[in-house]
Amino acid sequence: MLVGALIAAGMRQFYPLISFGFCLFVALTVKIEFYKGARSIAAKNHMNLLRATVELTHRNTRRYGGYLVHMGIVLIFVGLTGHAFNQSEVKELNIGDTMRVGAYELKMVDLKQGENQNYQWHRATMQVSKNGAALGTLEPEKRFYLASKQGTSEVASGRGSTRTCT
Repeated sequence: MLVGALIAAGMRQFYPLISFGFCLFVALTVKIEFYKGARSIAAKNHMNLLRATVELTHRNTRRYGGYLVHMGIVLIFVGLTGHAFNQSEVKELNIGDTMRVGAYELKMVDLKQGENQNYQWHRATMQVSKNGAALGTLEPEKRFYLASKQGTSEVASGRGSTRTCT
């Protein structure tokens, strides 16, 4: 199901598909084991399913603790497999230049610099488009703090033409 959804979404990389498929298999198996055990305890003791699940883990801590460890490993593998989708591009741009990162195209529209009492800054204005459709502008910024003599990057993320630095 998940693998089919990933293929439909355009993912064609073999190893991430296999990894996500195994993760789904293990997660569903663990969920079914918890559900069957909790349903049985709930029926015998007239409890709700959540309370029965807690009772289940207390009755057989080694077995269900092991299942929880398996879920932790599944989450680790999901995170590691998700790393396959990271895209990084480093390129020096002049005003008017463009670059591609996956399906996105970034165009350098403007580059400004300035200074205030705390730091010096360089801010780029980038137009972002995906598959030819304009998405808006971003304004990432490099700062150099005068007191600490350290630089930072303020990442611009936005929807439309808004700018939020994090």
